Amino acid sequence: MTVIDQLVEDFELLGDWDERFNYIMDLGEKLPAMPEEDKTDKTLVQGCTSQSWVKGWFTDGKFDFIADSEALMGRGMLAFARSLYAGKTAEEMLAIDLLDFATRTGLMEHLTPTRQKGLHALIMLLRKLATEQQTLAAK
Repeated sequence: MTVIDQLVEDFELLGDWDERFNYIMDLGEKLPAMPEEDKTDKTLVQGCTSQSWVKGWFTDGKFDFIADSEALMGRGMLAFARSLYAGKTAEEMLAIDLLDFATRTGLMEHLTPTRQKGLHALIMLLRKLATEQQTLAAK
């Protein structure tokens, strides 16, 4: 069973969509604060309706990031992504299909088109960071 398979199973145990969205927002409330000086144009996630920032790095080949969003739902999605991607190698990150999770659970259907676009932008950013790390490691 993949990480995504397990998350799909766990997410479906939450019941209705009010409960699922509350869970995501609870994650957002627990997301560690991002220092204001890290909220720059360079860390801004392009494509999100509400301003969201991600600053990622690799230490000893393992990924970590800090993030924030002006919207609680956005913070929740960032916290969820952090739980999936933090501590992973670039190769492991590229194997994670967060869009598959969002589709299989029905999350994509329950997000507004602008939130769907923001989630897609976050996924593309994380994949870009992983790909850049692979390129650096290959040199």
